[in-house]
Amino acid sequence: MEAKKKKNPIPMIAVLVVAAVFLGSSVCRQVSENEYLIITRFGKVNRIAESGLTFKLPYPIENSISLEKRLNTYERPLTQTSLKNARSLMVSMYCIWKIADAETFLRTVNTNAEAQSNILPNIIGSASGSVFSRYEMSDVVTTDAKAHKLAEIEESISLEAKKNAEQYGIELLSVGVRHLGLPPNKTQQSLIERMRQEREVEAQKYLIKGETEAQKIISEGKAEGRKIRDTALAQAERIRAEGEMEAAMYYEVFNQAPELASFLLKLEALKSALADGKTALILDVNTKPFDLLHDGAINVLGEGAR
Repeated sequence: MEAKKKKNPIPMIAVLVVAAVFLGSSVCRQVSENEYLIITRFGKVNRIAESGLTFKLPYPIENSISLEKRLNTYERPLTQTSLKNARSLMVSMYCIWKIADAETFLRTVNTNAEAQSNILPNIIGSASGSVFSRYEMSDVVTTDAKAHKLAEIEESISLEAKKNAEQYGIELLSVGVRHLGLPPNKTQQSLIERMRQEREVEAQKYLIKGETEAQKIISEGKAEGRKIRDTALAQAERIRAEGEMEAAMYYEVFNQAPELASFLLKLEALKSALADGKTALILDVNTKPFDLLHDGAINVLGEGAR
């Protein structure tokens, strides 16, 4: 009977190690100083873990939810706000906030994104609308430093907003006014429209003036071009006439002595061919103009060259 083969323990050890790592990651968690780690048991808040290493039961018995401890900023865009005596003002508010009560925040808000998009706009908007409605325009927009009450308004808004934020586990560290402006009205819109129309009329004037100047420059250029062309044509006609007169003089001489004219043309051709003094030609002496090279014509050519 063969001896039983020993089993390889390595695969079993690897499985145990993987299981231990998975179990450790599900029950251990390193908590940062910049976060709240809320441990829930069966969906209900059980405790808030301190920073450092913490332990919990594996999922689904216990679960962990992380929330930021760091400061956050929120800015409410320019919004029309009613003042006393039915006047209106465009107001932009800001605040610096953080999570003060993680359990309350998780229950009422849940995430930072929800706070930024819904909770804080309602808190800041409600407080600013309530406080501004108790003041007049002269309390906000004035050159008299003693009558200026914006700091007082900001303090009242901050107190009211901080009180309303507590129910959400939010602490407002700073609340203030970022921008002020006047709301658009029919008078302003008509004024802007009239100014726009005036600018369009002025722009049209410049366009017409520019087109007129352009046409003037084009016309002057065409006139100057015609002048230059006419001058060049006149000069060409004069040169042509002078050439024709000079040619007529030569024609008259050649008509009277055609043999002389032919002889002179042959001489010019020979001079051009032999001008460098190094040219060697082997040609039939009956070929014109080299027919001058026989019957003693070379002596005539030599005398003409001298």
